[in-house]
Amino acid sequence: MYLDSISYRVGSGWDVHRLVPAGKPFVLAGVRIDYPLGLKAHSDGDVVAHSLADALLSAIGENDIGEHFPDNDPNWENATGEEIVGKVVELVRARGFTVVNVVITIFAQYPKLKPYRISIKNSVCKWLNLETNSVAVHFNTVEGLGVIGAGAAVACHTVVLIKRKI
Repeated sequence: MYLDSISYRVGSGWDVHRLVPAGKPFVLAGVRIDYPLGLKAHSDGDVVAHSLADALLSAIGENDIGEHFPDNDPNWENATGEEIVGKVVELVRARGFTVVNVVITIFAQYPKLKPYRISIKNSVCKWLNLETNSVAVHFNTVEGLGVIGAGAAVACHTVVLIKRKI
């Protein structure tokens, strides 16, 4: 069976960025998080947007976000997560697909992100033109383990389901 004939596809994406004192603002899905540390990155460091873009790219059989938005390309310096996801969504739609649902898991020991869940979810829904029951946002503190557990980084894993437009 050819990949192009499949009606439904699953994609998975992952991103991680360091938290630094003099970095950029801490942004998740375009939502500014009130925290004294920011994310170190070529773009805005939005791990939700980056993992979402990677998940969408993988669902359509494309190479990862680093190939499409290289961190040595000045055109993408300080790019927002919304800009990156927007470009990827255009590609997904051009291939004849639409997003069905999304599951986002954000890994952060600090800050506590539960107060931002609705804003993050609403932002992703807006970017993908989805109803709120099609997007789940989960948080995991990693039980204090590793660089994330030490509060030095934030990561995100995203899974998407897309379907061919009829």
